[in-house]
Amino acid sequence: MPTFAKAIGAGATKRILLTINGAGWHRSGKVKIPDGIHIKLLPPYSPGLQPAERLWPLMEEPLVHQCLTLANSMQEQVRHLTQFHGLPA
Repeated sequence: MPTFAKAIGAGATKRILLTINGAGWHRSGKVKIPDGIHIKLLPPYSPGLQPAERLWPLMEEPLVHQCLTLANSMQEQVRHLTQFHGLPA
């Protein structure tokens, strides 16, 4: 989380609202929230507030048994599976 906060410039003069679901790994007591980052939890079972949730069934099964060594090849597979042409080239 500190790396993320630093990368986006969060701090006293730039506040970031990070909206997350209630997954256990998001709520770990070990996670230290840096200055400038504020966490907002989504309500339980809120797929309407998480549009990306609709993409998982399209991608999970075709990608699960592949070994993609480069981020570009994964991005290309996701683009192909979702035909989401809004992904940057």
